[in-house]
Parts: sequence; C-alpha cells; structure tokens
Amino acid sequence: MRVLGLVLGIVGLITVIGGIVAVATRDTGSTSGVASTTATPTAAGAAGSETTAAAGTQPASSSEPGGGATPTSALDGIIPTQQPAVASVDVDAPALELPTFPLASVEVTYTESHTFGAITVSFRPGAYTADYAAEIARQTEAARVEANAKLGEAWNDDLTVFLADQLFAEDCLGCQGFTESDFRWIFMLDDGSVVDDEFEALLVHEMTHLIAGNTIHLPFDIFYVEGLATWVMTDDLVAYDYVSPLQSTAWVYEAGALPPLQAIMDDDFAGRMRKRVYYDAAAAFAFYVIDTYGWEQYVALYRQQPLDAVLGKPVTEVEAEWHAYLDPFRLTQVNGVGAAAWWDATSQVIDAYGRFYLDPSAYSAEQYELLTLSRLAINRADPGNALAFLAASGV
Repeated sequence: MRVLGLVLGIVGLITVIGGIVAVATRDTGSTSGVASTTATPTAAGAAGSETTAAAGTQPASSSEPGGGATPTSALDGIIPTQQPAVASVDVDAPALELPTFPLASVEVTYTESHTFGAITVSFRPGAYTADYAAEIARQTEAARVEANAKLGEAWNDDLTVFLADQLFAEDCLGCQGFTESDFRWIFMLDDGSVVDDEFEALLVHEMTHLIAGNTIHLPFDIFYVEGLATWVMTDDLVAYDYVSPLQSTAWVYEAGALPPLQAIMDDDFAGRMRKRVYYDAAAAFAFYVIDTYGWEQYVALYRQQPLDAVLGKPVTEVEAEWHAYLDPFRLTQVNGVGAAAWWDATSQVIDAYGRFYLDPSAYSAEQYELLTLSRLAINRADPGNALAFLAASGV
C-alpha cells in the first residue's frame, strides 16, 4: 500500500491530494486480451469424482463462452492428448510500462477516451478500438450490477476504466487489476495474456473494491478487502469451470501448505499469482465467516473491528473453526484431480511467476504465452498441461 506522503504497505494505496484522501487497492487477478477465446472442454478427466459440499465449490455443470479456438504454434508438441480446455493466447514480449499513478502520469498516458453514460474507458492512443471500448463499458456496467447485488448496495457513480495493453510499471508490479476508490478508477491489464471470462471475473473483483471502498469502508485491511472481492467474484469463476478459492484453499490445507491464519492476515498480498494462496485463503475465510456468523459480522471485520470482539473468540479458536469448515472440501476432486497433484503443479507455477516478475523483459513473447497457459491450466484443475507449458516456457 503506497501513500503519497505516507507509507502504509504495498497492496493498498492511500494518496492525499489537496486534502482529499484517495484509497486504492491493487490486485493481480486474471484478465483478458482483446482477441482471446477459450476452447470447448473435452471429456478428459470425466471419470474423476467431482463433489460439491457447500457454496463456492465447483458447480455440477457450467457453460463455456467462445469455443473452437486452435492453439497457437507455440503449443505444438506440448499439449497432452487429453485436456479439460486449452486457451488461445496472443501476447507481445512483456515489459513493465503502464502507470497506475501518479495522477500526472496517468493523465498523459491513457489519452484516448470513450464515454458511455456513466462509464469512461481510456487507453493509450490506438491500443484498442472504439467498439472494443463500448464492449468494456458494457461489461463494466454488468460487473457493477453484479457486485451491487452481492453487496446489497446501489452505487452508481461515474467511473473510469483504464486498459493497459502492456504490463503495469514497477509501481504496480505484477498487477492485473488495480482500483483507486477515491478517484473512481479501475485499471485492467488487457495485454492478451488471459481469456475473456477471467477478465469478466476480475472486473467484478475490481468493481467490488470500488463499491465497497465508497459504501462500506476505505480499504485499509487488505486481508478483508481482498477476501471480500475474491468472495464476490467466485460465482463467476466457478461458472466458467475454474477452481473456486474455497476449493483451492482446502487443497492447500490438505497438502500441508496453508500458512497460519495470522500470517495470512498480516501478508502484503503483493500480486495474486505470486500470492495465490493468500488471496484464495482470504476468500475462503470470507466464506467461513459469512456462512457461520453472517454478512454483518464480516462487514464489521472489513470496517476494522477486532476479530475477537466481532466473533467472540480468540484468533486461535477461530482458526481451528475455519479449518474444520474447510475439512469437507479437502478430498474433493475436480477433473479427476485432487489436492496433491494440483498443489504440486500450482506451487511450481507460483514460483515461476516470482522469477518472471524479477525482470519480465528478459523473456520472449512465446515464453510469456506459455507461462500464461500454465496459469490458466492450474485454474482449470489441469496440472498435466500446467507442468508441460511451464517446462516449455523455460521460466
């Protein structure tokens, strides 16, 4: 979290300009490129048992947008014969370029703007078409409706969405989404590295930050801020056959890799891919609190009321209760995949993203594409593809 004049951390942002406090939250959830599509899932993995024990796990069925895309040439000889789904990804060589602040840098960079009612879409000149800006505005309004409904709010102020056709600069290292509540700004990475349905889910995530920051409380406690936004977007993730944050956290717990609750609460959440365990755990904790104690209790925690006062128990007892809440999901299989196989691949992909963000410019477009595909594969519980893509990427 960065404060212009005050330093509060890495992930949230508080800026003080002319006496106005501007609060922003950074995320690196998945996003979509302009021309990306998703191939139709095959029957691979259908023999595995797929169970759902509570809200937030995998649905019995889901629809898949797009379809029929042919994998790019970088995938030749890499994809196993069977796989749940393979996306078509089109990226340029990565570089840290696009700013999220200060205000002056934003204003001189994203200079092409198109306004549609209450929503303005801005980007570097010529990076996207006006028609594409209109589609982003439509998706943004849909995200607003969805997030408002989930939060029980009716926030409808003007806002601006900034599209980044290249990676964000060091001031938002690893971000794929970033929201500044006070300025009513949402920044979205849209460099072609991910598929459309993920972009829609992340837009809901960022819209949750924007609405909650203006109606519930300024986003000071990143654990609850990210937990809420990831909780809200979970419906979108599972609707497109992605592993839910609740399920992934139960798998990490089963694999023995879940950090202590206090360590999760104290983390900086610096990049969703690099901190996937922490983002998903924060959402799983939101599921637990809301299902066990109710929405108002989670809102109280979001507003920085002490956990022991709100839930009436010390953090150690709450942690034990949360773990018990995760227990029914620990042995669940998705696409025939369980905790051990998924975590083995996921931990390697997380480590690779850590190396990648040390210097993205050191990698080619093909390497970036293959790394992206490894991430998409673990999101769909496809560790075989994830490891194959990762090995081919050389990251």
